[in-house]
Amino acid sequence: MKEEFESPFEGPQDNDLIKRFEQMLEAGEQYFFDVEEFDEIISYYMEERASQRAFEVRSMAKSQHPATGDLILREAELLA
Repeated sequence: MKEEFESPFEGPQDNDLIKRFEQMLEAGEQYFFDVEEFDEIISYYMEERASQRAFEVRSMAKSQHPATGDLILREAELLA
């Protein structure tokens, strides 16, 4: 049985998340994102091979959620 790979960023909800994040950056504001949203945003930029932006997101995520294990694991993945 062959399974097709589906990008986790094809749905409208995920697309809206990335748009909201990029609008925040353009406006120079700070919005709240939960840990799962930050994880999705980081994953998006990693898949887009935009590592600098992924590190920026990681930094923002750590400032909002400093002791979250998921973000620590994501940081290790970025550094690898």
